[in-house]
Amino acid sequence: MNEEYEEKLYNVELVTEEGLYGGEVAYDILQLMFSADVVTVRRHSITVEEIEVTDKGVTRFHGKLKEK
Repeated sequence: MNEEYEEKLYNVELVTEEGLYGGEVAYDILQLMFSADVVTVRRHSITVEEIEVTDKGVTRFHGKLKEK
């Protein structure tokens, strides 16, 4: 049997001094992001200073952009 499995994605945002960057990640990736010092979304990386979960379920990582 070839059932399609659709994994739930979670909204994440990077909040920086230069703006907001958003994306979606799978649950296992989100769990790794919670314990990381640096997170990357859509080619933008930040040093995590604070994590916020909004009332709509969006996880926001606040911090400073890392140099490329």
